[in-house]
Amino acid sequence: MNDSWQISMDIPETLNFAIFVGYALGILPEKVLKDNDKAWPEKKFTIKDSYQLEEIRVSWGKWWTLLLQARQDRSTPRLKRPHTEGITSDKFKQLCEEIWPDFYKWWNMPAGGHIAMMSYTTMGRKEIRTLIREFEEQVKRPVQPFSLKIDLVYAGLEDVVEVSSNYAVMSINPPPYYNTGWWSKKISEIG
Repeated sequence: MNDSWQISMDIPETLNFAIFVGYALGILPEKVLKDNDKAWPEKKFTIKDSYQLEEIRVSWGKWWTLLLQARQDRSTPRLKRPHTEGITSDKFKQLCEEIWPDFYKWWNMPAGGHIAMMSYTTMGRKEIRTLIREFEEQVKRPVQPFSLKIDLVYAGLEDVVEVSSNYAVMSINPPPYYNTGWWSKKISEIG
């Protein structure tokens, strides 16, 4: 292993809660969910008023951006559960608080939620090292020193969300290391 680079993966409760809320409220696209995840979460909320639905969609987007910034900024204090700080819409905040118990139950399942996702933080290290080695052989030099932080979410992302050059968010489905095109491109950019 080369000490000049580091890739760390984490499974943040905050981002996974936001994705869970998005699906519970029906404001994230169904096409991103795999067939076996369509029943996730179990309890769905229906918002019939289109104006209110749009307000909630906008509030979710602002909240998602705030959560990403907080994850990128390591000096940001840990948010209190249910992670609704910074939400300005009272209706959206209330909905998040109603959804929180269902998320908490799923997140803390003995064989699901956070526990089931943990294996993805170490899975594929060999494959990523191989891609780095291939890059080094191609350019005939060691990769430049870098540190890359990857946050993993259960569902909801069709593509990798690159928040900055050293921070990205990706879904565990498919497993992160399957996306060899993205990894090769990223290693070329930072290497």
